[in-house]
Amino acid sequence: MSFVTYNGVALPYPFHTQFSQEPVYDEVGQTDQTLMRYNIRVNTIVHADYLPMLAPELINNAGAKATLNPAMIMAVVRNNLRQPRKTLSVICNGEELIPQRQRGDETTTVDARNGPLPQTVDIQQLTNESFLVTFHVIAHYYERIDVNPEVVEDGDGNPIPHVLNLPGNTVIYNRWTESVDLDRCMFSTRTREGTFAIRSDNFEGLTADLLRPRMGVLGVPPGFRRDSAHYTARPDGLAIGYRIVDKELFKMPPSPAYEADGDYSMSTTNHGAQCWGDAWCRLKGAKTTPQHLLIIVAVAVVATKLRVGSGILFAGQVAVPTFLEQFSVQVGLYENWVMVRGRARYGARKKGRVNGIFGMDWNAMAISPFTTGSIPAQGAPTEWLHRGTAGILLQAAAYYDPSLIGTQITQATGNLSAGLQPGARPANNQ
Repeated sequence: MSFVTYNGVALPYPFHTQFSQEPVYDEVGQTDQTLMRYNIRVNTIVHADYLPMLAPELINNAGAKATLNPAMIMAVVRNNLRQPRKTLSVICNGEELIPQRQRGDETTTVDARNGPLPQTVDIQQLTNESFLVTFHVIAHYYERIDVNPEVVEDGDGNPIPHVLNLPGNTVIYNRWTESVDLDRCMFSTRTREGTFAIRSDNFEGLTADLLRPRMGVLGVPPGFRRDSAHYTARPDGLAIGYRIVDKELFKMPPSPAYEADGDYSMSTTNHGAQCWGDAWCRLKGAKTTPQHLLIIVAVAVVATKLRVGSGILFAGQVAVPTFLEQFSVQVGLYENWVMVRGRARYGARKKGRVNGIFGMDWNAMAISPFTTGSIPAQGAPTEWLHRGTAGILLQAAAYYDPSLIGTQITQATGNLSAGLQPGARPANNQ
């Protein structure tokens, strides 16, 4: 016969009608075995004779029973059995069948998924003296079982077989899907959507959001800009869903701006005898980006572009005097953006004919000051075969089994590499 205790209530003469132990897999990909679900249903008897086991609080200071009414006893027992997240114990033949807590702390009662959670306390038979009650509880535990992890000997020095639930990871899984979209101009948009979950009985006492920098943040590839990062906390507080979108840019914004826009135009009259250049630049920063730095950079971008447009900065060009005719600066009062506009008049050009048009210099037109990027070679080459999968290696969450020596697929070569110890997280799950 087993000995069942929940929340200090020792159920007398328990008869198990259900004791199932079911593996639980991650909710995203059904790949990682994360927890074990204990589904326990037991019949027990509520009677005044078992009051010290059922409701010790009904024993008075003199050691006498405070009541002999089974209905009163039943009310107290039901109240104790319905409390969630209390200590659950099932001992059979002297062995504990419920996995030990990770902390090894007797005061820790919660399981790995905010439980145990009582389901029902059903009265199946009622008399004037006793009740036959069915108690149903569900609990989830992280199991990493090891037999004889250390030698325990009896009095004669003989080893005693025993089982220990070894400490495990706080994060029980981190799985995602990843996709890349290419538009008509071959610019890529990479999207990663995933979920990571933790155990509520983790040793550090961490919440899921505290692990977001390690589990739900993705680096931005070179030549890309973080377009958005969306995070959703599950109602139970044990999982974070995330969606991260990165977009490929032709040219990156000048530091410290997060977004940049602008254009430059050049116009001529009298076959290049007179030439004007117009430029504007709009920069946006983060909440922590000083706005005066955005102004300085935007002014430098427009002023430099007007000088570049004059041809002064190019070797082999005849220096053309530049006359600044107009310049303006505009800032957002309640949003972190700045706008700078400038207009310059250039002197007559002696070089720079493009298709018979004087004064145009395609090198000067294509340069964006203080940024990175380049113009394509003549023509638009077909890049589909050269970019692989949009030039980004799509990767799934590494397969993880805490009971095996880990293996993972490396990003660069796709070769298998070994060496992770049991319980270690794969590199791209960090």
